[in-house]
Amino acid sequence: MMLDIVLSNHFKKGIKRAKKCGLNLDILENVVDQLA
Repeated sequence: MMLDIVLSNHFKKGIKRAKKCGLNLDILENVVDQLA
């Protein structure tokens, strides 16, 4: 059973800032997939 991930606006802003800084978000995506 897969759960739906609902991202808060605060989390989305943090991701946006991380992308601007050039951080690699692959690890974060893997963790979110494992939690779902």
